[in-house]
Amino acid sequence: MNWLEFYKEQYYRELERKDRLNEKFNSFLTIVTIIGGGLFVILNKLVDVINDKQYNSLVIIVPTLIIICILFVLIFKYMYNVYYEKEYTYLNSIEKIEQKRKEYEDFYTTSYEEYYKSSNKTIEQLVEEKMIQNIKENLIEATDKNLKTNNERIYNNVILNRLILSLSIIMFLLYIYMIFIPS
Repeated sequence: MNWLEFYKEQYYRELERKDRLNEKFNSFLTIVTIIGGGLFVILNKLVDVINDKQYNSLVIIVPTLIIICILFVLIFKYMYNVYYEKEYTYLNSIEKIEQKRKEYEDFYTTSYEEYYKSSNKTIEQLVEEKMIQNIKENLIEATDKNLKTNNERIYNNVILNRLILSLSIIMFLLYIYMIFIPS
């Protein structure tokens, strides 16, 4: 098995998961924006209720609006956790990789005669082996960190789903209630 290819596949798989989570986040943002627009319709109707002095309806509407505001705060908190809170780890830059290769080349060049000549490998082979090992380590480290980040984002997405669903249901029920309030 080619382990370098395996680690690369895993690394890119986590980046693909990141992209899918970002797409979900955009959907959440759209839904929350639509729900926020619906809130303005309800607030407009609330002004009519107050103007018509239907104060008995306020006993239901005001506590529901407080719950809606709390849900919005929680939604924005989890949206922040999903999208902004976690950073991703990427592979080293080409410049860093080249710098590392030169370090290995310098090391093996100075110590080849004394320590590595008996291995029957050339300096280039030793440098290449070390570079592959270094790239594998970089891939493993980045993949592990990105895996943890994606798992945390998925957990926060689940909570966000539930909050948005709850908010949608409450907004829908409040909207239906307000439609049937006589004007």
